[in-house]
Amino acid sequence: MLHTESVSQHKSKVFMINKYLQYSLPDDSLVIQTTIGITKVTDKRMVNLLKEWDKGGVTKVSFDTLKNLFEEDTQGAIGYLESYGVIKSKKNINIDINGLLVVSNTHLTQQYVFDTLYNQYGINLDTKAVHTDDFLNLTDKELEQKLIVIILNPYDKTFVDSLLKKQKALNSSITLMGYIYANNFYMDCLYNYDWKLPCHNCHMGHIKSNLYLDESDHMTYQQIIDQLYSEANEGFEIGVPLSAVQELNIACLVVNKVNKYINDLSIPSIHIEEFNQCTLLDLKSFKKYEDTSIHWEMCDCYE
Repeated sequence: MLHTESVSQHKSKVFMINKYLQYSLPDDSLVIQTTIGITKVTDKRMVNLLKEWDKGGVTKVSFDTLKNLFEEDTQGAIGYLESYGVIKSKKNINIDINGLLVVSNTHLTQQYVFDTLYNQYGINLDTKAVHTDDFLNLTDKELEQKLIVIILNPYDKTFVDSLLKKQKALNSSITLMGYIYANNFYMDCLYNYDWKLPCHNCHMGHIKSNLYLDESDHMTYQQIIDQLYSEANEGFEIGVPLSAVQELNIACLVVNKVNKYINDLSIPSIHIEEFNQCTLLDLKSFKKYEDTSIHWEMCDCYE
């Protein structure tokens, strides 16, 4: 029998349904494969339910629905489904954001990132994508409590300058910015103005300083960029024609960072020191290099 205490613990619960693979056997049983393991389901009620969920693309189920089906076996059914990772309890959202916004001027990478984040978090978080041209027209109110994921190719200095000014008013939001520069993909640390972590200008200041260094007599990459900025009144944009594989690798890097922060919407899997972590992705070898972002002496963001 299902104990009263167990009923009271579960009766208001909603369970999220994870993805699973199913295979019907000749004896009408069902093989279920999940990220946790594999099991053979013989209970007809559960077999029919799992087939129904799969066919309808169902993503959540209430305790009451399960109790109406399994009656006195409800507790055992829930325990069985949880043990194989078919369902999990819906968590209250403690991460202090209510939406995800993917902002980019590069279509394919944006699509990769948005589709993945929408499929993973769209049920619980308002998840949208906008072009950089439209982002700056959004009001501060529309951007409150958002995780704003920005991917730039080309690197648009005019957009970045406008963003940096806008960030000061977005103290309830978090920004994660990635961009192409010097034929690599860079990703700043997670940023919120009130956290006083190094901003984009700090990271870029150190990148440029390294790019000025060259033992040859040739102009350095950064010297060429500075000259082009001067001639084009900073309207020049720095970009790379990316292959589909490069775009996919960039998207994976960005999505993994977002996933570590949001995790299960309750407790991040990212360690506190990783909030201050910046990343370089070599677009030829796809090797990833991580470092601690530090304040740049020419920037006043820490004041």
